[in-house]
Amino acid sequence: MRKVFPFPHYDMATWFPGHMFKGLQKMQQKIGDMDCVIEVHDARIPFSGRNPLFSRHAKMRPHILVLSKIDMVDSKSLRWLRANSDKLSCNAVIFADMNNKTDVAAHQILDETMQVLENSDRYAHRIKEDAFNLLIMGIPNVGKSSLINFLRNSTLRKKGKSTRVGASPGVTRAVLEKIRISDEPPMFLYDTPGIVSPRVESADVALKLAACNTVKSSVIGEEMICDFILYHLNKNNILRYVKLYGMEQPSDEILEVLRAIAVREDKFTKHTIAGQYQMLPNFKFACDRMLKDFNHGKLGSLNFDRELIFGEPQEPNSI
Repeated sequence: MRKVFPFPHYDMATWFPGHMFKGLQKMQQKIGDMDCVIEVHDARIPFSGRNPLFSRHAKMRPHILVLSKIDMVDSKSLRWLRANSDKLSCNAVIFADMNNKTDVAAHQILDETMQVLENSDRYAHRIKEDAFNLLIMGIPNVGKSSLINFLRNSTLRKKGKSTRVGASPGVTRAVLEKIRISDEPPMFLYDTPGIVSPRVESADVALKLAACNTVKSSVIGEEMICDFILYHLNKNNILRYVKLYGMEQPSDEILEVLRAIAVREDKFTKHTIAGQYQMLPNFKFACDRMLKDFNHGKLGSLNFDRELIFGEPQEPNSI
C-alpha cells in the first residue's frame, strides 16, 4: 500500500461564491449585537480547514466550538479531543452527535453555553437585555442547521425545521433573523452561510475538506477525492469497504474499487470503441456512491487529523 499520497502539483482552487463574501460582511455587522459566537466544525477534521476569519471575529466575543459528527470519529481520537479541548483555541468545546436526538443532549449543550455566558462580560448596550443572542458560524455542511433544528425541536417541543438542512454544502445562503432555541433563559441563534477560507493552505487540507463534503466535490474531482479516502482507509487499516463492495481483498487502486462498486450495483454505461458498443463500469456512479457511503459512516470511523494528534495511523480494523 502507498506510504504517501500523490498530491496534485497545481494550485488547489477553493469554493468561495459571492454569497459567502456577503455572509461574512453581515456577520461582521451583527457581531456587536451578539453575546457569544458558536463555531461548528466536523470532528473528523478537528484542526484542518477551520476558517481563520472566524477566530478573528470570535476574539470579540466568547467562543464556543461545537465538534459535530463525533459518531464518525474513532474512539481514541475522540478521547484525546475531550482531554485536550484547550488546544482547540476557544472558551469551551461541545461534542455533538446529531443522530442522538435526545432532550438530555440538547440541554447539556445549552447548559455549557450558559456557563460560558455567565463567566463572560457582555457589551455595555446588552447588559440589561434578558435574552441572549448567539451567532452560529462554520464552514459549509458541518451541521450548523441540523444543530439549530435539534436544539429548537428538543427544548421548545417544536416540530419541523426552522432552517434548511441539505446533504450538499452551501444550503444556507444568508444571515437569518432570530431563531428562538430556548425560553428559560430566552436564547436566540443567528444562522449564517457556511464560509470556507478564501485560501486553503495546502492540497492536503483541500482534499480533507472535500472528503468531508464541506466543499463541492466537483471543485477538486470526485475520483481524486475517492482515491484520497481510499489512501487513508488503507493507511489506517480500516477495511470495511472490502466486504461492502464485494471485493476479495483490499486494494490500493481506486479504479479497481470503483469498478467493484459498479459491478456490485450493476451500473454500466454504453461506449463505442473501434466501431463496437461496449458496456463499461459507470465510474461516476461509483464515485458518488463511495463518497456517500463514507459520509454516512458506512466505510468506518476515520479522523483525517490523526497524524497531527498522534503522529501515527489508527489501530488495525477487521474487514
